[in-house]
Amino acid sequence: MCNMAGRKMKLFEEGKSVWDTHRGRALPDEERVDMCDFEGLDALAASLREAKWRFTTRASYNRWFRCWQSFAAVQGCVEMPAETIWLQRFFVFLTLYYAASTVQISACAIAAVHRLNGLASPLSEDLRVLLKAIEAVGMCGAKSKKLIVDGSFVVAMCESFLEEYPTFDKDLFDPTATATRDAERSIMWLRGVAMVLLGLEIGARASEVVNMTVCCWQTRADGSVYVEVKLAKNGKNGEVAGAVLVPGSGQFADNFAAISFFEEFWFPFLSTQGWGISKKCVSGLFRTTVCPYCAPMFPVCKKSAEKVPNPVSRNQVTSSVKKWAGRIGRDSRKYSAISFRRGSISIAAAAKVDRNIRKQHCRWKSEQTQDIYTEVSTVEAKVYGTALRASVAQSRRSRGKSVRFSDFQT
Repeated sequence: MCNMAGRKMKLFEEGKSVWDTHRGRALPDEERVDMCDFEGLDALAASLREAKWRFTTRASYNRWFRCWQSFAAVQGCVEMPAETIWLQRFFVFLTLYYAASTVQISACAIAAVHRLNGLASPLSEDLRVLLKAIEAVGMCGAKSKKLIVDGSFVVAMCESFLEEYPTFDKDLFDPTATATRDAERSIMWLRGVAMVLLGLEIGARASEVVNMTVCCWQTRADGSVYVEVKLAKNGKNGEVAGAVLVPGSGQFADNFAAISFFEEFWFPFLSTQGWGISKKCVSGLFRTTVCPYCAPMFPVCKKSAEKVPNPVSRNQVTSSVKKWAGRIGRDSRKYSAISFRRGSISIAAAAKVDRNIRKQHCRWKSEQTQDIYTEVSTVEAKVYGTALRASVAQSRRSRGKSVRFSDFQT
């Protein structure tokens, strides 16, 4: 709670509430209250109202609202309810230094905190027009898109890994071993390959990688694997989301496929640590929830053994991509966790995979979002220019003849 101008102001709870912890499944008996326990019902109602936003979103909104609070304190204006003229100045100031999408997030944050405190959204029609203008013209602080993880990245990464670790040896992947430099952190490189390959083949977001547990991996009779994605960003509670992995021919050294790597390297490693599917697994009953009993697909490996370890963070997912980019001679600054998601959709688009299939595979709701993520291949980028050159060349050969534009082959 904050006290501003004599008014108590509530910000979002940044920790996981009982609703966040059990999202997608029934609350356990110990978390339920009696129908006459009004205090308990009110407390659950308050946390349930905030559960509309994921806890990571709530934390992000708090940070941006505090940014607005700092601006308002310096300018001496009222922070809530915010006035249009001051919000206009604030958004324009942000536009000088941040990407247009970031300014949109700050606007959403301010509106959300207003609603949380029982106030109407301060985003007037004039401000909405301003935000549309910011989106249309861009700004000076925009960052370039991250490079994609493509086929050449995968080949270089897998060849580098196999050169040092041609087969799985549990003695080489020992969490209790002391490492003083990155080159000695074998588990970091092992887990990095697993995250990049799986993330690329299912077009995963970093948050989806973090939420995966080993029970998400579901092998099918034809050799393919269905990977369930828990709490997908655009998914509604109760909606099952996931993607299918297709096996390659031969061993991992032959195909560089995710299925082969997991079967030959990653799952054997998890097995040596005693991490696997729990007898208490709830995924069969609550398919859209993160199972609290099964081991994370990508756990944090500590020297002390843990029955159920913590999953890696989103920053660790990004770090793994950057580490591998640097190791294979790429500029690590130009890569992040979004690189394998953008790479996945770009490779599929270049292969002329149907748009609806791409949309479903990468779990998008909008028809247009995939176009933002898709990188045009070099071959496709040259098609337009090649067509122009062919047209000019044909015109040159036909000079002096009566040739119409409609005579050209298209």
